[in-house]
Amino acid sequence: IYEIKCAVCNAAYVGQTGRHLITRLKEHQMPSAPVSQHMRKCRTAVSVEATTILASTSRSEAYRLTLEALYIEDGGRRSTPKMNLEAELDNQVFLSCDQVSDFQTLMGPLALAFDEFYCINR
Repeated sequence: IYEIKCAVCNAAYVGQTGRHLITRLKEHQMPSAPVSQHMRKCRTAVSVEATTILASTSRSEAYRLTLEALYIEDGGRRSTPKMNLEAELDNQVFLSCDQVSDFQTLMGPLALAFDEFYCINR
């Protein structure tokens, strides 16, 4: 899970990837990418220096998506303007019942950002 911050207006983008971070940052630098478009408006650029790794896990994509959503929600509580698209904020997260407990233990108060977790049995 990573965060890219705009050095000019302090807006932030939170994302997740299972690939190398540099690969993902190169995608954010493409002219059609929303993060790149924002950075151009502020006359700055997507860079490694503007990127912070917030969390790392070797768990499933569903787990990464949950972490990402929690960090996006937490950013909103800090009143940091966001670059994330609305569609990224609407992801429903499904975890196995034992993962929900592990996740809540790992994230502590940050896990409270969600009203409910969707628990499935596998």
